[in-house]
Amino acid sequence: MDLLKQLGLTDNEIKLYTELLRRGESKTGPLIKTLGISSSRAYASLHELVKKGLVTYYEKNAVRHYQAQSPELLIEYTKNLQQQAQKAVKELSQLALPETSANKSALFEGFNGYKQAFEILLEQTADKTELLTLGFSPRTYAFETLRNYLRTVDAKRIENKTPMRILLPTETKSTIGKDREQEAFTRVRYLPQGYISPVALSIFKDYVIHWAWSELDVTAFLVKNREVAEGFRNHFEFLWKQAKK
Repeated sequence: MDLLKQLGLTDNEIKLYTELLRRGESKTGPLIKTLGISSSRAYASLHELVKKGLVTYYEKNAVRHYQAQSPELLIEYTKNLQQQAQKAVKELSQLALPETSANKSALFEGFNGYKQAFEILLEQTADKTELLTLGFSPRTYAFETLRNYLRTVDAKRIENKTPMRILLPTETKSTIGKDREQEAFTRVRYLPQGYISPVALSIFKDYVIHWAWSELDVTAFLVKNREVAEGFRNHFEFLWKQAKK
């Protein structure tokens, strides 16, 4: 029931909702006895479920009988959550300081951190800003989770029509390189063995992101600095001229 937790339901709300689905309807007493929840917490959780529209009730002989609504209502519930989140984001954005050209850095850890960094990359290059990429060493591409996620990122990049130039190890020409060459808005060149490091680089606008991925460590280090980005861009252009198609 992890999904229900992600939707904001508490453990007691999940227990009560699923038990009501099994029973069809029930008074509070049998629910408390079966689930081992205190009466005060049971009433509080049922009240929240009613507010969320997932449970309804009717009274018979001054006793409430609770009924679980169809699980399909969870779809509508998530839509309401999304609308509330969008409203909250809009209100919070008004409190945030405006984006400036100030230098900044950030460290993203774990796979979720990786995804956050890629979201920044996709957002900043959505205006068709060219993306320069120095690829991972071949060993890194062995991690299937990473490869699958990179396919998702590239699909979004191509949808945005964001051009990319990527440098890869020459030994990947018949595998990863072949796949890359078939992608739209993508130009590929290859460097001799030894030029590619275990850490990948993405360069765009005033940003540089270092990507590190191993079996023990997953990190992305973002730097926003015009001079630093220009330095890495010049280095990339030098390597691009040395590389072969």
